[in-house]
Amino acid sequence: MSGSRQNSRKGSSPLIALLILAISSTMTAGIGMAVLKLVEETMPQESIPVIVTQREAAVEILNTASFSIKLSSLGIYINDRAAAVADADGDGWWEPNEKLTIDFGQLDDVSVISVYYENQLIYKAVYFKPISLHHDQKFPEITYRKSEMSYDLEISDDTSIVAVNIYVGHKDGEDLAFGFSPLSPGDVEELKKCYEDYRRTGEWTCDVKRADFTLSWDESDENNTQLFLNYKGHVHSAKRNNTLYFARIETFDITGKSSSIVLALDSPPKVTLVSPQNNAKFVVTNQTDRVNILISAIASDDFKVDRIELFMNGNLLKTCHAEQCSINVPTGPGRYTVMAKAHDSSGQISTDSVSFEVELDELPFVEITSPREGEKITDNDEPVTFTIAARAGDDFGLNLIEVYLDYEKIKSYQLRGEKNYSFSFTHSAGAGKHKLEVVAYDIGGKSSTARVEFTISVPFARITGVYVPEVDWSNSVPTSVTQPR
Repeated sequence: MSGSRQNSRKGSSPLIALLILAISSTMTAGIGMAVLKLVEETMPQESIPVIVTQREAAVEILNTASFSIKLSSLGIYINDRAAAVADADGDGWWEPNEKLTIDFGQLDDVSVISVYYENQLIYKAVYFKPISLHHDQKFPEITYRKSEMSYDLEISDDTSIVAVNIYVGHKDGEDLAFGFSPLSPGDVEELKKCYEDYRRTGEWTCDVKRADFTLSWDESDENNTQLFLNYKGHVHSAKRNNTLYFARIETFDITGKSSSIVLALDSPPKVTLVSPQNNAKFVVTNQTDRVNILISAIASDDFKVDRIELFMNGNLLKTCHAEQCSINVPTGPGRYTVMAKAHDSSGQISTDSVSFEVELDELPFVEITSPREGEKITDNDEPVTFTIAARAGDDFGLNLIEVYLDYEKIKSYQLRGEKNYSFSFTHSAGAGKHKLEVVAYDIGGKSSTARVEFTISVPFARITGVYVPEVDWSNSVPTSVTQPR
């Protein structure tokens, strides 16, 4: 024989899968089957063509892979007795295109099969011969309750449930995800005794066993689906690298009668409000103004989105029988809550909500703090220098402040959205009445103006002393007057 001789777990995985499949099909055809335990974490997932020939209690398996494995790494046991394993040429390697023969020997009514690879248990199952019980009137009964991402299942029978197999369906078919039995290892020994007693006395003495468990799934990873089986407080997991559509629950009772049910692995739809953003703020300049708010949502589902409904403050705005839905809503000042509700084809519902606010843009505030209204500013010299000071504010931010004296702009401040701003500077003006104006503009273009009138005065000349010379008043010599400087 030729082919690559390797014995790594990764390289031999398809052959191990082939081996287990061949054993399973042979035992099932021979005496019936109930899976007791499947070690999913080490069970190979690869598949290759299966060519199997059954000869009484033996099976011949053709190696359809392109590499070999060493037979000493394999251990196959039936009821703790090693099965005889031999390759065709007897060199101890199972090589490409070579037949491997497994002789199970005498098959009991209850046969526990264990497969080890490199000293690690990779498969264990209990196979049993179905029997006829005169008081076995019913098929196993499966009931379930569905929550958002899980099923709670109860399986019962009038005799005893011996096996539960859970298959998952995807685009390429279905495969076994979990297999278990309510029979404990001690129950298996009891089961053997019950078979013996029944064949001897015609009475079935084993207790009725039932199976209650929870099956759930997680699709948060876009590339994988994670499955979880919770049975008697123990959680087992399995991962599939594709989208799963259903789970088929198959169960057997002690006489071999089976029941099955198909459950959709139907997750609730996913819905997202694309617009508006949560806590978004919009502005109108007047109480009667309206701003168009775009409300838009998208939805997806593993099967089909039936419809999307858009609500604002509890009122239905629009229904779309599609995976996208949008509407423009004229909206005045106030706070609003928007909700998108998605329905899938099975009636499951998901929602997404955001809040936003439409605010009224108040006029900016402006105040002149110097000079004050009616203030008189006095100085001896013209022009008179005085201080101009003011402050302004706005709920959304200031854009520009301009200062006018007697209708002529003397100063401006270009701002960048500051909500509060104050300034002070000196300026000169002549005597007389003056008008000062400060205009504040907000970022929305709205403006407010503050005005004051004040007076600047410069005193007139005052006579502080008179000198009259001693002369004859009859002449025309003028009087000398001194004026303070």
